[in-house]
Amino acid sequence: MTLLIGHRGASACVPENTLASFLKAVELGCDAVEMDVHLSQDGVPVVIHDDTVNRTTDGKGRVENLTLAQLQLLDAGSGECIPTLQEVLDALRGKVRHVFIEIKDKALAVPVARLIAENITRGWDYAMLPVICFNPETLEDVREANANIPLGVHLDPAPETQRQPGVAKCRAESCLTDAEIALWRHKPKYLLPNIDTMPEGIVPLPHRYHAQVVAWTIRTKEQADRAVTLQVDMAITDDPGLFG
Repeated sequence: MTLLIGHRGASACVPENTLASFLKAVELGCDAVEMDVHLSQDGVPVVIHDDTVNRTTDGKGRVENLTLAQLQLLDAGSGECIPTLQEVLDALRGKVRHVFIEIKDKALAVPVARLIAENITRGWDYAMLPVICFNPETLEDVREANANIPLGVHLDPAPETQRQPGVAKCRAESCLTDAEIALWRHKPKYLLPNIDTMPEGIVPLPHRYHAQVVAWTIRTKEQADRAVTLQVDMAITDDPGLFG
């Protein structure tokens, strides 16, 4: 059975990466949620996808140039504010199996690792709080900060000109090779291929490395059906209703 992960919460119907969105994902039957984290100017991990607030709020500016107080004055949609990672963990405690924390750069490795460790005494355990990233080198920084945190490596389908440094490419003809390299080199708990580029033969490979396959991001019924057909372990989706 494929477990469902709410992409930025229930982002198809509620403003993404807000407390309301995460709670709606739980209401709609998601087993887990995925979120994106950046650091505020004063060093607090906050939940927002972009490195600026321009797209998802009524404000403007880079997240790293705004304090937590300034960020939380902004409207992130429907009156919701940008939550801190701690606020999200507090709201979801006891409600989900996993919170997948996607970090965007190396500066987040130590602060997020530290915050996860602090929450192990607050009703969470390490297995419930995996950290995922497109850049394996950033994940290695997380592992160095705290080896107990499970890691997830994205396989990137972006064109060569758009790919981040150090990120494995993922094409249908090369995805298996890239996956094997990532599994051998970084020993992640999760491998995250794009649903549109992952070949049919990829799922058994991570299982041999005691890793799970998490397909992203499902936004159509066709993609949902493909995820089920390929028997991925988990699926990141904007709309859990696609799997009904």
